[in-house]
Amino acid sequence: MGIYDRDYERDERGGYWSGGQGGGGYRPEGSGLELRMPTSIHGRLILLNLALWVLQLLVGRPAWEYFELQADWYTRPWTVYQLLTYGFLHSDRSLTHIAFNMYGLWLFGRQVEARCGSREFLRFYLAAIVLGGAVWTLVEVASPDPPPSLAPQLIDGQLMPPEPRGPSVIGASGAIVAVTILFALNYPHQQIMMMMLFPLPVWVLGCFIVASDMFYAIRFPNAGNVAYVVHLAGAAFAFVYYRQRWRLTDLTPAGFKLPTFKRRPKLRVHREDDEPVSDDAFDAQVDALIDKIQAQGIDSLTAKEKQILERTKRRANQRRS
Repeated sequence: MGIYDRDYERDERGGYWSGGQGGGGYRPEGSGLELRMPTSIHGRLILLNLALWVLQLLVGRPAWEYFELQADWYTRPWTVYQLLTYGFLHSDRSLTHIAFNMYGLWLFGRQVEARCGSREFLRFYLAAIVLGGAVWTLVEVASPDPPPSLAPQLIDGQLMPPEPRGPSVIGASGAIVAVTILFALNYPHQQIMMMMLFPLPVWVLGCFIVASDMFYAIRFPNAGNVAYVVHLAGAAFAFVYYRQRWRLTDLTPAGFKLPTFKRRPKLRVHREDDEPVSDDAFDAQVDALIDKIQAQGIDSLTAKEKQILERTKRRANQRRS
């Protein structure tokens, strides 16, 4: 059995997965379209955000405004959940808000997740949301803003009734900026198409995002409806995460594991001087390593596990010859 006949190289539908700098994708042998639940974390996050946005449109603002991040949430400690839930809500008055965020998550989240692993990517994404909300809260508390006006507001050309509530924020932009900056730090010279017209190194895009957010946050802190502080918090988190080589999965208590419904073979570390193992046993070891790489990234492998991968390459070469 060749290495390309294994389950992790050949899809059960008869096609193949191709990797590469662009993130890879599925290439079916036949024709037709098949829809199924995304297996990647970034794909599931996109699907979840879209589903919640449709739900927002159906139920209306009064039902989901409890999940916005209110600037004074700390006066009601039981609403601490808003530090997370606000990142899964988007404007119901504009399609561009969720469209640009999900496009950025799809464009940059693929390679970031492939590099650090699915579990680590999910922790990084959620941590960026919480941190961005916490920083925004601190800035709002420190800002000497006047109390909310009780006069009618002009929104989209229509007079709306007064909202005697303080400021609030929604959107995944902070986490998306964090993912974008982390991508730029890991792949600074990779080209992207700016405005679908001309190629641009991704490090230039990262610098532009940070510079523009800093300009508007300082020059027009209360203008518009964009929380630039949340963007900057996400960018700063990504920079420190990259420079300090953090791995949030390591902060998980020992013995804690995310629930899984997939049965995985136990990994037995094999040394070169051990007695030979059967092909089935060796295949089980390799399959377990592939599962670990998909879940935690290749950087999580130990030296002994990397030796097993080297032996896999040698065996594959021998079988081809």
